[in-house]
Amino acid sequence: MLICLSYTAKSQQIIYDLKQEWVTYDEQVKGFLPTELSGQGHHSISFGIPENKYDNFFLQIHVKRAAYLFCSDVLVQPLTAGNNLIRIDQLKKVCGPGHLFLTVYSGESIMDLNTYVVSAATPVIENNTLTPLRSHGYMNAFIIINILLLSSFVIVRFSYPDVSRQYLFLGRIISFRTIDELIYKIGPFSVPNIWMIVWISAVGGVCVISFVHANGLLALAGLLNKLPESFVGYILRWLGVSLALFILFFLKYLIVNLFSYVFAFKTGNHHFAGHLRLSFLIVVIVFIMSLGNELSVGHPYLSLLTTVTILLSVLRIFILFFKLSSQSTSTVIHLILYLCATEFIPLILVFNLAVG
Repeated sequence: MLICLSYTAKSQQIIYDLKQEWVTYDEQVKGFLPTELSGQGHHSISFGIPENKYDNFFLQIHVKRAAYLFCSDVLVQPLTAGNNLIRIDQLKKVCGPGHLFLTVYSGESIMDLNTYVVSAATPVIENNTLTPLRSHGYMNAFIIINILLLSSFVIVRFSYPDVSRQYLFLGRIISFRTIDELIYKIGPFSVPNIWMIVWISAVGGVCVISFVHANGLLALAGLLNKLPESFVGYILRWLGVSLALFILFFLKYLIVNLFSYVFAFKTGNHHFAGHLRLSFLIVVIVFIMSLGNELSVGHPYLSLLTTVTILLSVLRIFILFFKLSSQSTSTVIHLILYLCATEFIPLILVFNLAVG
């Protein structure tokens, strides 16, 4: 698998093909007409980009001959033959806020033009087909991180076989009943569980980095993109996100115990341990999908990845509801309010902060 990783390129994702927006000024009608209605051999082609819809993405323009990009009557920049990638939010600093209306001009015919809104990774176009140009720094970091994750799990698996086996027992993880197991007896912050939290955070970190690198949709991407596009930069991104996730687990433990006290529940440790085991299952599934997304052409799992992550997070809450209801004598409404405070609201807050 790791050998395949070193040779497999990551395809650029096209967010929107701007060709359907192309218009050309027609002297006879003294206005703009769709390009296909205004003849051949154009020296200029104009197109619009909807306001605030693609600010986190890039404008990709491919021309076979040198050309120029204008915004209204303002020259934005010369376009070199080949691929040109421009941040859309940077374009707005030149053109001003609102709807972007751009024009590509060349002294010769530019019917070979390609214009796309694309995700953050840098592409190359050959024969009008998008092919990848993956950063060596990103690829090397991705391989090293995967090696570290697999190696560290093997170490934890053999160092703490009883506890790690319970994390791998799928039937117990998704069971609606709580069985008195070692994972609940040793405490949520015992050494074995600490190592599992570190590992879950590290796997979650690489999933986040993979998703941000694929499309830059997260608000978090703004902070991550300040780091250099290099091997060290991507390793630092991963470590930073992993540390943030570890801190979130610690905050989760405090929230669970706080509201367990407020709602007079005595199942705080069981709740947190159940949350931890379900989180382990979620990150493993998302990690496998992220790996498939990295190795596939066209990022076919990108939108599915987001949907599955959200659905699994919601499913985790429902499983916890049945697990806790088997232990508690409280009313259903009481338990729902407790889970809203400890699960639903934190999930919504984290998702809102991440996606912005």
